[in-house]
This record gives sequence, C-alpha cells and structure tokens, in this order.
Amino acid sequence: MTIDTSNPDFIWVSPEGSDGDGSWERPFESIKTAIDKAEPGKSIILKQGTYTGDLTIEISGSPERPVRIIAEKDGTVEIANSCWFLYDTSDLIISGLTFKDSPTGALSVVGSCNRNLFQSLRFSNCGSTDRASCTMYFGGTGGECNLIENCVFEGPVQHTSSRTDKKHNIVALMISGGSDTFQTLKNYVVRKNRFSNYDFSLLVGSHDSPSDKQYGHIIEYNTISNCKTGIIVRCSDILIKGNKIENCSGSPVTIESGAGCIIESNRMIECQGGIQIHDFGHSIINNCIIRCKDSGIDVCGKSSSLNVAASNLFIENNTCIDCGLDENTGFTIRIEPGTTSIIRKNLLFGKSKPYSITESIRDLRKNEVEETALETHQHISDNICNEPAALDGFSVREIVFLNSESDDFQNETGYGAQGWMLRAEGFNPDVDEYSGETDYLEASILEDEEGELIIPGKNGVGNPFASFYSEMFDTESVNEEE
Repeated sequence: MTIDTSNPDFIWVSPEGSDGDGSWERPFESIKTAIDKAEPGKSIILKQGTYTGDLTIEISGSPERPVRIIAEKDGTVEIANSCWFLYDTSDLIISGLTFKDSPTGALSVVGSCNRNLFQSLRFSNCGSTDRASCTMYFGGTGGECNLIENCVFEGPVQHTSSRTDKKHNIVALMISGGSDTFQTLKNYVVRKNRFSNYDFSLLVGSHDSPSDKQYGHIIEYNTISNCKTGIIVRCSDILIKGNKIENCSGSPVTIESGAGCIIESNRMIECQGGIQIHDFGHSIINNCIIRCKDSGIDVCGKSSSLNVAASNLFIENNTCIDCGLDENTGFTIRIEPGTTSIIRKNLLFGKSKPYSITESIRDLRKNEVEETALETHQHISDNICNEPAALDGFSVREIVFLNSESDDFQNETGYGAQGWMLRAEGFNPDVDEYSGETDYLEASILEDEEGELIIPGKNGVGNPFASFYSEMFDTESVNEEE
C-alpha cells in the first residue's frame, strides 16, 4: 500500500505528537484518539517511535474498506510493555509493528472477530512474567476467517525449558476451542510465521472442544525452533502442512483430541519425540522426521480421561531417519494397545526396529506407563527399511540418498515422503505449495456455509480473502470510485 501524506483517509499518530488533528503535520499523540476517529476505509499510520499503554480496540471495517493500524515503515514502531485487546472486531489489518516486553500477552482477540489480518508483526520477549502467559490469544465465540501471516514470535531471552513450574508455561499463539453451547472459532489460517524460545508454540483448541464440530484451521509453512513443544491440537478438522520444526525438547506435533486432522508434508529435525496421535480419523502423510530421540510416530492409546485411543489412522508415505535411538527397545513407530491404523508406503532408515506393538500405554503428562490387555488392530503392508527385520509389512531395501551428510534424503525408491521436506535447503512456500508431487490436495482449502471452496491467497468468486488478505486494491482507487 502506498502511503500518501496528504490522503484524507490516513490518520497519523506520533509519540511526539501533542494536541494534533491527526494530519501528517500535526499527528495525534494517542493511538486511542486515532481509533476513536477511525471508520471503514481509514488507515491509522504510526510514525517511528515507542508507544506504551494497554489499548482496547472495538472498531470494524468492511471487506471492501478495512480499517488499518500500520507502521509508516516496518520495523520502526514498538509497542512496549502493553497489551492490545480486540473485542468483536472485523475487517481490521494490523501490520508492521513490534510488540516488545509485554509481561503477559501482547494481543488478545476475543469474541465475534472476523476477517482480521495480523501481518508482519514481531513479538519480542513477551511473556517474561513468572506466571502463565500467551503472547497472542484468540478466544470467545463466533470468530471466523482470521489470518496470522509473516509474523515473528521470539520468546523470553532465558530459554523456557529451564522452568520447573509446568503451570507457568509460556505460549506463543493460542486459538481456543469454544464449546457445545456457543459458536466455535473457525477457519483461522496461521502461515509463514517463525516461532522460537517458547514452552508451547501453537495451541489449537481446548480439552472441552466438541469433536463433532468442524473447525477448519490451517497451520502451514511455519518455522518452529528451540521450543519445548511445537504444535498441539485439541479439536477437529485441522490441517498441519509444510511446517519446519527443529530442536524441540518435546514433540513437534501432538494431536491430543479431535477427529479428522491432516498432518502432511512437514519436516521435523532433532526433536525429543515425533508425531503423537490420539483420537480418530487422522492422516499422517508425506512427512520427513529426522533424528528424533523417541519414536518417530506414536499411535497413542487411552492414557487419561482427557484423551481417546487413536483409531482409523492412515500413516502413509512418511520418511523417518534415525528415529527411536533412545528407546530401550529401539523402534521408529510405537503402536500402543487399543488402537487401529493402516501403515503403508513408509520409508524407515536407521538402526531402530521399524515398529513395536507394545503391551503398555504411556501417560506423557505424568510420565507413567500402564500395562493393559486391550487388543490392537493394525494393517501394516508394503513399507521398506534398510536393516534386516523379521516384521510383517516391511521389506529390506538398499536405500541410497542424494546427500545424507547434508541431510538431503531424496531417493529413487518410490517410498516415503516426496518433495521439499527431504531437502536440506528447506522450502519455498510460493513454489513448493502447489508442486503437485503427491496425490493429495496441495492448496489450503476451506468451505463457506454454502459448500463453495475458499482458497486463501488466490483470487476467485466467493473468496473473502482475495481482495482483503491479498491487498488487491489500494486506497486511491477506492476513493476514485466513490
């Protein structure tokens, strides 16, 4: 968007302003004063400097004329020691700001908040308090179609894994689940963000999220590093795709509850654990898991009143490299009692056994193991590994990688993952997202209430993201039409 200092739709704010009228020459001193003057189509432009003080925002724009709160120049505006509270706000764009040293949360978005865009924000050293905190929180009921894109979440300077009080965990981003009684939060998109130094990078849903409701959230092409855990899901119908997760002291992806989630085309490197799955109807497809200490994939049984044993899973075309080396029995896929799954076309490489059907269930929260006599039903066929193994469903194959010393695990076997997640150099979401290298849907797809497809980031009829999220119009052209 071109910033024109003479545009009457721009409201200017500066920390050095005083009794101004909101023009570029005489900016307001207070963001709140500017918000009180804002209406659809207006843009609040923050000049360089540091702004302090909590702020309540209850304004809305329209899809054609959103309200913007943006920096005059990205990276020059700091919101320090503050939290912004958004209530029932729609068609709002917040972009180019740095939230710094917020003791608990930096952004809290609650209620019927729809079509809001949070773009190119940086969160630095938020959640430094000794009590539990969440840097960016979405809650309440009725929120839909919000996008968090190209943001940077940097946790406190001291790494949070040193904390001993588990009740005081620090969360980067949480999308709550709603309830049976009220409308749930739906169709949030979290894409192309970076997370580091948090206890929890992303929490999606809550333990009371109804599993029979569709949430439709998309978590794609994010980079997560040096966190305790990566992505934790507690609701249904979530797509986790194209993420790079590395050096987590826990598991990179955990489905604690919910149904019908898809974990597809992710790269996970040197984490404590791999993918952990509870509940039913999930697909784990085309992922590359490299050197995780525990098993690469956990098909989890029922270990507490908060979860359900995994059932009806599809575990296909995954590549696991040197996983499960810290396990006493040494295996890549751990299958617990009371579960059901189909496991096929996977490539497992390393010294660990391909899989183990255990007689016990681990409670990861309590770090306890419970013996059980529950039956396990698995269909395991047409997988390959490199080590001799007298296990049904796996055959030994010579596996030659393109350059394993550089963590490039491309190969010509036709098994395991295919695509960027095998390559050492990472991925380009603008190129690799629609590469067509698998038989599965490559675009991020949502459906509106009439069942029409909505593809964020692409133009099309019935797509509320097209003009708004992609910024396909400018203020001057809108003014000329009027």
